This record gives sequence, C-alpha cells and structure tokens, in this order.
Amino acid sequence: MIAYLQGTVLQKMDRHIIMMTQGVGYLVFVGNDILSSVQEQEDLSLFIHTQVRQDDLSLFGFREASELQFFRQLMSVSGIGAKTAMTILDMPMGLTQKAIAEEDVSYLSKIPGLGKKTAARLSLELKGKVDANQWTSVDMNSIPRSLQEEALEALVALGYEKHRVIRFLNETQLSYESAEDLVKGFLQQA
Repeated sequence: MIAYLQGTVLQKMDRHIIMMTQGVGYLVFVGNDILSSVQEQEDLSLFIHTQVRQDDLSLFGFREASELQFFRQLMSVSGIGAKTAMTILDMPMGLTQKAIAEEDVSYLSKIPGLGKKTAARLSLELKGKVDANQWTSVDMNSIPRSLQEEALEALVALGYEKHRVIRFLNETQLSYESAEDLVKGFLQQA
C-alpha cells in the first residue's frame, strides 16, 4: 500500500495530478486547494490513501495527515465514496467538522453531492468522532455564515472558482458588514 509520495508534479489535470517519483508517474486525485496552488515541475509531498477495488487502484493525496484522517472518516459513512469525500474536503475542513459536531444539516447539505439524508447520516455517524480541537479554533474572522454563503454564491455565479472564494473567506483578516462588502473585498484582491 502506498502511504506517502514525494516527487515532482509532471502534469495537472481536472481533478488529479501525475506525480513523478523515482522515475514512476503516479496518478493522484487531489483537492482543488492543491490543484490551484501547485505548478507543473514543482516538488510536492503528499500523504496518500490507496483505494483498491476489483478493477481499479486509485490514489488520493493530501498535504496534511489530518486531512487524510478526515477523508477516511468521511468514507466510513454509508453513501459517501472517495469522490464525494474529496468534494467535502474542498470545503474548509474546520467548518465542515464544526457543522458535523453541531449537527448543522443545512450547511452540510449545501456541499455538492450531499443530499439532506446523507448530510444527516454524516452528522449522526461522525458527531463524536471529529477532532474537537480542529473546529473549535475556526473563527472565520467572525463573519456570519449567512454572509459568507451569500457572498460565495454571488462570486461563483460571477464565474470565480469556488475554492478560491472559500480560501479568501478563510484567510481574510478584515470584518465585513454585508455580503456585498465581502464580494467587493474579494474582487479587490483578485
């Protein structure tokens, strides 16, 4: 089983990269955060989840061991496969874990690929298993979630990549009074 890879990004594609390690090119599925931040010919180290099926061998890569652990927790829930788990991880991990711990099904069901029933099952099955230290530290700079969601929807509708908007919302040090101000703040830094 492959658990860790260190090598060079040979090629970036839609949801995966080809990573050259010791003369072997590995096809590794990665999240939007990695896809948007790495360049071809850049060195990269990833924790790997190896999924073996009868007709398929797939690798899923993560920068942090905590992301890999959360990915495996997500896949332990009935109805959540590897690709859905990767989509969930495209959202801020701390916010998702907080939503699971607080049984916030409305937030979870807005994640692409998660319906209300699967979101409720996810919350029910993982409520006591998520790392409380991860989500209690999530502040999102005290921007109310409704403003974040409204700004996120508006910017995605304008054609901006969802993961870029989410990263901005996570990293901004400023406080905003309205979704319109959030959108303006994003556009100024874009």
